[in-house]
Amino acid sequence: MRFVKISQEEFQNIGRLYESVMSFASYGLFLREGHVFGEDIADMAMKEADSYFESVAEILKARGWVEDVAFSENGAIVHGSVEAGTGWTEPGCHRLRGIMEKVYEKYLNRKVSITEVSCEGKGDKQCEFRVND
Repeated sequence: MRFVKISQEEFQNIGRLYESVMSFASYGLFLREGHVFGEDIADMAMKEADSYFESVAEILKARGWVEDVAFSENGAIVHGSVEAGTGWTEPGCHRLRGIMEKVYEKYLNRKVSITEVSCEGKGDKQCEFRVND
């Protein structure tokens, strides 16, 4: 498997480009992109089923999505999300939320929805994702 590296600034500029063309509709696209990434990450981590979340965390860090992440049964706390820009008024880590949905769907063996309840991009201490019941 081959990977392409882009800078955080390039990544965020691409997001702003999508937003300028598609407005809020781009958020759904970002979420679906996250689903694509999350499927692969979840499948890789399932090979280490006894340490699933630890494997997911290592993959997310190695691929540059996060600087650190801590998982629990009902959500995750993230520091250093590559998506977290500055000056936002709403949580904006849509791709990472999509990744989290697929990670938790694989773990729980059911469809889930994730909400980002806090975001570094809007000045919060961390990004927090919760599994909705």
